[in-house]
Amino acid sequence: MEKRYYYITPDDWETAERNNLNRSTVRSRVNTYGWDIDRAVTTPANPIKRYAFTKEEKELMDKNGLKLNTVYCRIRRGWDRREAVTTPAMSLEQAGKIARKVNCTRFTEEQLIVMEQNGTPYNTAFNRVAKLGWSVEEAISTPVMSRDAALKRAWAESPFRNTNDVLFKPLGARSP
Repeated sequence: MEKRYYYITPDDWETAERNNLNRSTVRSRVNTYGWDIDRAVTTPANPIKRYAFTKEEKELMDKNGLKLNTVYCRIRRGWDRREAVTTPAMSLEQAGKIARKVNCTRFTEEQLIVMEQNGTPYNTAFNRVAKLGWSVEEAISTPVMSRDAALKRAWAESPFRNTNDVLFKPLGARSP
């Protein structure tokens, strides 16, 4: 029998309904993915893999203030199922403390004073060290550029700085 790709008949829709397939799934399979119609209406849909929780587990989740999505994420990350539903969610403060311990970028009192004298905010110095890889001394001693200074520096180093005259000549201007 020849494969069909174009017209989905009413019999095909009935076959799809018997296989618990909705119309959008069948249309996507045929029109987007290039499946033949017989395959599209007979292949069962992949169920969304969700974890079924017992009544006791749901009560534990409510007791510990956990959202269903939090528990799903924990299980996908490899947590034990029991631990995922019994460990309470962290507050933002607790998460921040752990993140600061992991990043291990702390400044001494002297360094904080230098930052204040140079007008360098704590978060700027932290990002310079943690994300940009600057040395601590360079990060705290380099003042923050103003927007105008940053724009001038970017324009001076831009490879397009000399093309401005060519691109933006007034209409009617003739080149020599």
